[in-house]
Amino acid sequence: MTTKRSTTNPVFADLVKRRFHAGAANQVYVGDITYLPCKNGTNMYLATVIDLYSRKLAGFAIADHMRTSLVIEALEHANIVRGGLDGAIFHSDHGSVYLFSIWCALQRVGRDPVHGCGRYQR
Repeated sequence: MTTKRSTTNPVFADLVKRRFHAGAANQVYVGDITYLPCKNGTNMYLATVIDLYSRKLAGFAIADHMRTSLVIEALEHANIVRGGLDGAIFHSDHGSVYLFSIWCALQRVGRDPVHGCGRYQR
């Protein structure tokens, strides 16, 4: 198990509430990190951003680490591919890598979380 919820970080509102569908494209995204075992015994890590409406991969990043920069790169990739993430909800587990990454990504593009972690506003 790689997800550990911090006891000191705030718990953000769950805007998706286990309803993993969307009424239109580019409204709700989900993401996670998975490890990919390599032949030499090491791991690579894949961070994904998936559009809940189309179920298509909107952004991703692969690295040999599971630091916040991996998630930020995946979110930035989705932002470029989709032409922006304004108004979208991004849902992930409450693992510290995602919580901190989302906060950093929002700050980097000059936005603040609204009503919970991962909602973008102008």
